[in-house]
Amino acid sequence: MTAKRHKSNVFPIWQALCIIGSKNQNATTMKKLFLFGAILFLGGCEIYIFEEPYVDDRNLFIGNYHVDEYSQVTEQHYTYSISIQKSCCSSREIKINNFYGVGISVRAIVYDNRITIPLQRTGGYEIDGTGKMTNHR
Repeated sequence: MTAKRHKSNVFPIWQALCIIGSKNQNATTMKKLFLFGAILFLGGCEIYIFEEPYVDDRNLFIGNYHVDEYSQVTEQHYTYSISIQKSCCSSREIKINNFYGVGISVRAIVYDNRITIPLQRTGGYEIDGTGKMTNHR
């Protein structure tokens, strides 16, 4: 996180307005000078703006993977490769290619180290689910 410091040097003007205001006994003028001085005084405060560096959570998932999977449906082991790329349409979405090793692509939403595959029907399959990346696995 980076902090940028912005400072305005109007404090001497504030002091001058107070001196002028104290010499002038007109209450309306004093109120106007006080309001003007208060605005200038607030402008003389130091303001810190904290800027968080942008981190694209999808970067954790992007790449090519070798999958070794056991299917409870068919009671068999399957091995295949998938590739994951950023979606062109959303800053939180990724595209998983060759999902389930059958040549289909699905979209998923990434938040932090979690992935959610919303319900979708593609290539004769109905797919949804969630996952979590832990220790780059």
